[in-house]
Amino acid sequence: MKMREERAEAAAEAYDKGKNEGKAAGRDEQQLESVRSVMESLKCTKERALEILKVPAEKRAKLLALL
Repeated sequence: MKMREERAEAAAEAYDKGKNEGKAAGRDEQQLESVRSVMESLKCTKERALEILKVPAEKRAKLLALL
């Protein structure tokens, strides 16, 4: 019985991890869309768009790599 509970707990943790990763990916995609929109509308660089959107410095490198 204990093994079954451990497996159920592991499955729940894996589900939560996947769910959280999916949410984070969705937020990143939304931010990328916002950056692209600002770049197009204001005819500015990626870096300037990130500044305009007040994207935290620690997240900028990741988004720049995805653009």
